[in-house]
Amino acid sequence: MLMKRLVFNRPFLAMASLKAYLLWRCSFGLTKRFLFLLCMMPMALWAQTDAAPQLAGVWQQIQVVKQKQHPVKLPVWKVLQESGAFCTFLIANQSGQSIITNEGRYERLNDSTYVEHVTGSITDPDLVGHDNVISYRFKGPDRLEVHYQIPGATHEGRETWVRVKLQMPSDED
Repeated sequence: MLMKRLVFNRPFLAMASLKAYLLWRCSFGLTKRFLFLLCMMPMALWAQTDAAPQLAGVWQQIQVVKQKQHPVKLPVWKVLQESGAFCTFLIANQSGQSIITNEGRYERLNDSTYVEHVTGSITDPDLVGHDNVISYRFKGPDRLEVHYQIPGATHEGRETWVRVKLQMPSDED
């Protein structure tokens, strides 16, 4: 009876209590959502750091002569653009003349295979208009091992590439 009388005699208190309750409920919901997102952030960052390295970038071919020696960097580079275009070029002589040896488009099929659709090649003109299926494996985020079988070749090609990174000039340079 007392409750009925309070609500009936003072309707503004009942309305204020209802608003306070709804405000608390909404803010509690927001707090729960905020805490949930706060807890999920480290997991999202963890997932991003474990993501597979990207193929796109500039790569330089290396050759390991002996197991205990440092790899030798060859004057051959491959550019895999995010747009799907690729080219391979080399520096032909001491004066710095560069030659594009292969070019075309590439398509990543899965985490271990991509296909180069070759539109130009001075090293093997028979490749033009054909697809070169390349199997790859990352040996760290900046080292890539590839192997492929060029149609008509008797042996499988194997190459190792390292990612070329921009080095910022320092005060000591």
